Amino acid sequence: MKLEIYDPKARAADVLKLWDRALGKDYPVSDRAFWQNTIGNPFYEHGDAFVAVGKGKVLGFALAKLERSSNPEHEKHGSVGVLMVDPAARRKGIGKALLARTEDRVKGFGCAECGVATPAHYRFWPGIPTELTPAYEFFAGQGYKLHRGCFDLVRDVSNFRVPKRVKEAIAREGVEIRPLKEDEVADLLTFERAEFKGWEPSMRSLIGHREADHIIIVKRGGRIIGSLQSFSPLSRMRSANLIWETLLGADCGGLGAVGIAKAERGKDLGLALCAVATDVLRRRGVRNAHIDWTGLIEFYGKLGYKPWREYWKGEKKLA
Repeated sequence: MKLEIYDPKARAADVLKLWDRALGKDYPVSDRAFWQNTIGNPFYEHGDAFVAVGKGKVLGFALAKLERSSNPEHEKHGSVGVLMVDPAARRKGIGKALLARTEDRVKGFGCAECGVATPAHYRFWPGIPTELTPAYEFFAGQGYKLHRGCFDLVRDVSNFRVPKRVKEAIAREGVEIRPLKEDEVADLLTFERAEFKGWEPSMRSLIGHREADHIIIVKRGGRIIGSLQSFSPLSRMRSANLIWETLLGADCGGLGAVGIAKAERGKDLGLALCAVATDVLRRRGVRNAHIDWTGLIEFYGKLGYKPWREYWKGEKKLA
């Protein structure tokens, strides 16, 4: 067995076949979702992924997930985005070898820690799915400190209606909630830099995919005071909310990066924003709406969202 830097031209088809053997039963992935979260990720660089090859066959694959930024003040984050080994070749040291190579890549990027399935942008999972017990045992055995409490939520929105409480909050606060318009992009980015600096890059990605109208805003008196990202079957960008279209259906969608300006919180505007966005998803042909990476089960539960998956999250100090 030898480790090689992943060459998508030579190895993509083999890695997708490996995924089917190793993870296809629980997490079948579409070709386009795999592509976007690997070499289709604009932050991906050659050398971030590796394959283990034995007797001419791909036996394992690993992806180092690095949060690159042109901003020198941006905190560096790195993690194991994917690690999988052919079921017929497990317990032979392949997983450990791939993990060591991935951790070296993360360390070389300048990170003191390596996480599991994070950071946020262009990811498959926000952590280790709790039903994948062997994966948990593997990472725990390799020194990762793991904890539960991160969830994906799903709701069938085909019969969704905006609750009376939300309509009352919108009227009381004198706000409008609707999709962003092209001439409001600059104002939206100013809002994100002031209130949610970490979400500006992903907002720019949506805008760059010509999907500004998938950003839903709260506006009062000509000023943006809240925003979120939404995704639908119409989306060009296959976000984490759409990554499991093979499980949730081609008509799946979702929302995330929900934020209300600090001075405007406590007025039911966050709930109103999510409710209106959910109704927008319904009107755009979504059936199963997916909210990933959250612990706010009670909050989203007010709109009928329920837990779908739970994850182990954690990290390891790199020597």
